[in-house]
Order: sequence, then C-alpha cells, then structure tokens
Amino acid sequence: MLKVNWTPQQLAFHGCEAKKIRVIAFAGAAKSTSLIGYAQRYPKKRFLYLAFTRSVADEAALKFPKNVVCLSTHQLAWKTYRKLYQHKLAPNLRLTAISKALESNDWTFLRIVSDTLTNYLCSGSDEIDSSHLPAKHMDFIRKQSSAYFERIFSSAEDIWRRMIDLEDRSIPMLHDGYLKQFVLSKPDLSRQYDAVLLDEGQDTNPVGISLLLLQTTQIIVVGDPHQSIFQFRNAVNALDHEFFSDAVTMHLTTSFRFGPASAHVANLLLALKGETTQVVGGGARTQIKTALPADTKKATYINRTVMGVIETALFFATAGKKIYWVGESKSYQIDDIADLYWLATGETDKIKNPRITNEYHTFDHYTQVAEDTKDIEMNRALRIVNGYDDLMAKLDQLRKMTVKDESEADVVVTTAHRCKGLEWDNIQLMEDFPDPLDPEMKREESDAEINLLYVAVTRGKLLTAVNSIVISLMRESQRRAVAAEKEAARAATLESYA
Repeated sequence: MLKVNWTPQQLAFHGCEAKKIRVIAFAGAAKSTSLIGYAQRYPKKRFLYLAFTRSVADEAALKFPKNVVCLSTHQLAWKTYRKLYQHKLAPNLRLTAISKALESNDWTFLRIVSDTLTNYLCSGSDEIDSSHLPAKHMDFIRKQSSAYFERIFSSAEDIWRRMIDLEDRSIPMLHDGYLKQFVLSKPDLSRQYDAVLLDEGQDTNPVGISLLLLQTTQIIVVGDPHQSIFQFRNAVNALDHEFFSDAVTMHLTTSFRFGPASAHVANLLLALKGETTQVVGGGARTQIKTALPADTKKATYINRTVMGVIETALFFATAGKKIYWVGESKSYQIDDIADLYWLATGETDKIKNPRITNEYHTFDHYTQVAEDTKDIEMNRALRIVNGYDDLMAKLDQLRKMTVKDESEADVVVTTAHRCKGLEWDNIQLMEDFPDPLDPEMKREESDAEINLLYVAVTRGKLLTAVNSIVISLMRESQRRAVAAEKEAARAATLESYA
C-alpha cells in the first residue's frame, strides 16, 4: 500500500467519482503516484490503465496495485490480433514494398499514398477520405487532376486491403494497422473493466480517442497539455477533445522534481501560450545557469534533433567521455549511417545490413530517392555522411565509449522528445532548438516548440543550464507581462474617470 502525504489537490482528485474526470498535471506533479492512489482508494474496481507507448505501460505495471491492468493501446489490440497477424507483422511499411505492390516508381505519388494510409490508420475515421491527405503535399496535390485524387484513394485502400489480408505477405501488418482493426471492431471494455485510466492524455492518437468514445465505463484522462510533443506521430491532445467537455476538471500543479527557480522558467514559457495557472516548485532548490560548471561530474545533454545528439555524442566521445544514449544508441541509426558511408565510397562489401543495397543500387540512387521523397531520416543520414571527413574513425570511437548502464556514463545524451518522463540532477539544453517566435513559424508549430522546450527545461532536479533560445523567450515573456500590466493600469485609470 502506497503511503503518501497527499496534497489537497490530490485528495480532491481521489474523492471524485464522476463518470468522466480530466486531470491537468504539470511537469513533475506526481501524476503516476496520484493515479496509483486513486486505484488504491477503490480496490473493488477493475481498472484498465492505457498509455500511448509500451514503455510507459510497462513501467506503470511495476507500480500499480493488482486491481489495475496496465497496457499500451497497441498491447490491448495485440491481445486480439496476435494469432492472426504474427506471421506478417513488421515495424514499418517501406516505400519499396508499396512500389512493388502498385507497380509504380513515382516516388512522390508513393509517398503521398503511404502518408495518406498512415493518417487513416491513426485517425478516428472508418474509411479513407480527403481528410487523410498529407498536409505537406497539399500544394502539389491541388494542382493534379481529379483522376490523380481518385488514384491516391484507390491505391491507399488497396494497400490497406492487402495489409489486413492474412495470405498477402507482400504488404506487412503494421502496429497501427492492427490497432485500427481493433477499434473498427468496436470492442466493449466494460465486460472486463469498470474504469479506464488514460495516462499521458496530451499525446494520444485519434484512433485511441475513438476507442474511448465507444466505452460506457468510467473514464479518467490525465496529462499535461503543454507536454503534447508527438504531433509528428499523429498524436493529439485528448484533454481538449469535445468528449471531455463535460468532464470534472482537476489540477495537480505542485512539482516535486524541481524548485521555484525552474518553476519560474516554466511559467514564463507557458505564459507565451496564454497559460495563467502557475507551476509550483515544490522540490529541491534548483539552480538555473546558462552553462554547466566545468567541474560538473555527470550531466545530461538535451538536443532538439537526432543529428544534434550524434554531434554531441561525437564531441564527448572524442574527449574520452563514456556515453549513455537514452533509448539505446541503435535507435539513433548509427549503424545505418556507417552502411550509407560505405555505399557512398563504393565499398559495399563492408555494409552490414543488406537492405540498403537491395533497395538502393548506388549512393546517387539513394540521394535521388531522398530528394524526391523528402524523407526526413534519409536526408538526415545524408547530412551526417557528407559532413565528416573522418566519419568512420569518429564512429568507431563513439562505439567504444558507449555504455549500456547509465550509472557508468560520464555523459547522457538524448533528444527532447525522448527525455519526456525522465529526470536527472544536472541538464544542459543544447543550441539546436528553433525559435518558437520566428514570424515564419505557424502558431501550432510555435506552440509545439514551446512545449518541447518546457519538457526539456523541466527535466533537471538540481542544476539546469538553459540555452540562448530559452533566455530569449524568458525576456520576451517578461516584456509582455510588463506591457500587459501597464495596459491594465491604463484601462483602470480611464474607467475611473468614466
């Protein structure tokens, strides 16, 4: 039994038995602990804890009481479809597979078909329609004929039919594919559970929300709308969904991770988005600096981009520092970069993964496909390969200095996306974050970048070194606050004379 000195906000949440509850929990506000306390408060209830990612669900399973089953939305669906699709499951659907299935080498068209299908799988829609067309290609698509439109939809539908076909192995089943199948089957979770706890509600895809809309159980959604950072995975903020418009809304504002100084930085960032509820720093007295002291023994360096993480890791590895990668080094595509290097030099016998030579005959072919499809991962790899003369020597040194146990590392490296939910004593925000106030940036993009900075800056417990972008945003936030106070005072003066 978890024994905690609950705050008044936590106690208010635990005492609420409304059919729909929405809990807004700021960074470090003991969200998971509060959920555990809620489940303990009602031991006879059968809870289903749902998370967007498996790692979050697995961690929760170690902490929650026995009356709670902890699963990711994909795990929940896989329980039903594992026997059907185990033989053709794959982590992704490659453009080359779509090319063969549709007998086309029009890479722009194939990318549009792939993105349209991906958007459909993550959506709450029953059928593929124009709302699933990729936004980044809309300028191009609008210039095409109606026949081209129809060809996109018919091709995406064809790939979907082949994906769910048990006998067709040319198009694999994706994780988002069997989740979509599960939701389309309209499952009734009330047969097994009395309540559903949706964690990290700010990063849920529409298909997951559709699953909730089907249910008659009590539903509790918990999250921080300002930590919504996975839009590129088609995630949306369930906390703002109309389904929860009539929910009882609770707040958890006290962070037990950091102190008042970090809370001040967080509040200045969030004020730029119009947030008026304050983060309260209830943890250790965190120091805010512009750089980590030279004698800092161990620190975590947070980059915006994978490219930035690799460059940070290369810098410290060549300085003899042991490196720990959040999410493992393999997930940062270091081996793929090496294979691409050997393809570029023509030394294909040194390539470890034959996939690259099977799909791309030459480095020029790879480069052309990357340019035509505008594939982010392919173009990122090209920038790295073309940017270092002694790349292989540096990669060898990086591998030697990489450790699997974080406790053995001198340096921890991560992207801002991967650091979400984690915390360290000392952190440094690196300089590859874009300026959210760039006038060329759309409002939703600006808010997403502020969210990412808010996530990054709230990871530190003792010492947080902010970058130049955060400093600039803090100054702008303070300037706006002063201007707003002056305007309010002027308005009050005018009213007094009215």
